[in-house]
Amino acid sequence: MLYFIIIFGITLLYFIIIISFIYGWKNINFYKKGHIGPSFPFISLVIAARNEEKNISNLINALAQQSIGASGFEIILVDDHSTDNTLQIAKSFESIVKNLTIHSLKENTGKKHAISLGIKHSNGNLIVTTDADCIPHKNWLETIAGFYTLHQPKLIIGPVLMRGNSFFKKIQALDFFALMTSGGAATGIKKPIMCNGANLAFEKESYLELTDPQYSKEVSGDDVFLMLSLKKNYQDNILFLKSEQATVITEPENSFINFIAQRKRWASKSKSYKDFDILFVSVTVLLMNLSLLTNLILIIFSSCFLWIFLLQLLLKSMVDFIFLYDTSFDFKQQKLLKYFLPAQIFNVVMIPYLAIAGITGSITWKGRNAM
Repeated sequence: MLYFIIIFGITLLYFIIIISFIYGWKNINFYKKGHIGPSFPFISLVIAARNEEKNISNLINALAQQSIGASGFEIILVDDHSTDNTLQIAKSFESIVKNLTIHSLKENTGKKHAISLGIKHSNGNLIVTTDADCIPHKNWLETIAGFYTLHQPKLIIGPVLMRGNSFFKKIQALDFFALMTSGGAATGIKKPIMCNGANLAFEKESYLELTDPQYSKEVSGDDVFLMLSLKKNYQDNILFLKSEQATVITEPENSFINFIAQRKRWASKSKSYKDFDILFVSVTVLLMNLSLLTNLILIIFSSCFLWIFLLQLLLKSMVDFIFLYDTSFDFKQQKLLKYFLPAQIFNVVMIPYLAIAGITGSITWKGRNAM
């Protein structure tokens, strides 16, 4: 009897979280790019790059076509000890893209140090970050500038989408979309829990004021730990930019092994989280999927667990689908919903595994220890 009460309690908590996300998402107004007037902020775009020779040209070409115009922003690319031709390819653009400057890390390594170096050399007070494997919308920076001018937030969390043409990549894209919109929805209830360094904007002044030792001591987590540091003083001033024109596009992982490595790296940060909102949501999501997996295994011993598993999966899927159906229209991602059920089953197994592996296992990324 106690077991069934626990299962009910976990499911109820999960319901409350997703319903609050539905409310939070609806609480965020769409932003439409418009005239931003004389207070137009000069943007310093900081990009940390390591071993991105296949992507760096596409990114720089996309940035050269931004609607804001080269006079409105600077591109600061920081090479993090690349062992391929990333640096050489980037330097070939210096004579063409006049607002591009390139720096290289010398003594230090890692994305945080690369971003810090880029900000040190920046001229604008509005810092925007993205990843070297992303492609932004042509109105990306102009939309961010207008949104900042209107709301003056301390941190802008921008939307990041994945695209892919295989079954596995579509599963990744839907899962990633669910994470992105959940993080956005949480800001709608003033409880930010997630962000992505592929699309962030913040004030240089606020960044330089950071004294949170957790941000500086963690090797990874340049995005989430920055958000958490700002959240301590500016929780109500962290906003999600709900606009299709503010999106950047990234690619899913090509192989299952790379996917596991990526998600383990993300999960590894959780052991350093001290924020109640993040812990409450992540633990509840973990327990929900862990209980589903447990019921699935217990079917071996009794068929009654089959009905418990199916009922719990039905309830979870129902509220998840309502949330994703609503958010998918806002970013024209409706086609991903056909992969909803496979993604649900996939996460029943993967979320418990990745949570345990991310916390207990060693993490490597691009040839280096990530934690």
